Amino acid sequence: MRLGCIIILSVLLTFSLSCETGTSRFPCPEGTTGTWKESTTSGAEADEQLEFACLDRNGLPDGPVLSWAGSRLKSVQQFQQGKRNGTAVAWGNSGLLSVVQTYSDGEKIGLTRIWNVAGELTHEIEQTSDGRTEIARTMHPNGSVRSTYSTVDGSLEGDYRSWFPSGELHSQGAYKDGKKDGLWSCQRTPGSESIVARFNEGTVERRDESASDIASKFKDCAMSLDKNSEPSSLASN
Repeated sequence: MRLGCIIILSVLLTFSLSCETGTSRFPCPEGTTGTWKESTTSGAEADEQLEFACLDRNGLPDGPVLSWAGSRLKSVQQFQQGKRNGTAVAWGNSGLLSVVQTYSDGEKIGLTRIWNVAGELTHEIEQTSDGRTEIARTMHPNGSVRSTYSTVDGSLEGDYRSWFPSGELHSQGAYKDGKKDGLWSCQRTPGSESIVARFNEGTVERRDESASDIASKFKDCAMSLDKNSEPSSLASN
């Protein structure tokens, strides 16, 4: 939340300095021109959209780009030669911080943080240097870690863990190419008996029970945590 306040104060300070110099409402890098664009969204909650961007001679954004929905600041981004470069910040309809992420030459780098509409931090996603792998953790509303997992090219890959809000382990296993693989265990409630099964690329290896019964139990168990912080693929894969 502190970062959102810093960005807002920076925008207000820029506005104040620009008004005093009389040059432009928001200063742009040398060789670029500040451009305003207005539009109106359709639907029941139609709103006036306003965007300010510094554009180079080719019409590409090069410098700050700010957008508003009505009187509400919606996002602040930095561009360099048409590509995102630097910290990008977005706010939700309630005005609370929604997303903070960093770019370099148009690619996400470092840590992305995501908040829900109530202003609660739900995701922290680390982009690794290979540009393909993301290491993520999600949070419960009380701030405790809800799950940890990794993705490669958007598919779940490697170890997965989830916890109840109390901190007790809920489930653990691994993914391969987006599918459960190897030994998995899951508890519906803290302290309850674990459901255990071995998967082979998403398919349950049959034991005493039918594969479909075990798969159904795992799906129910995965849904025993609230879904607010989970990728939708976790319950079904």
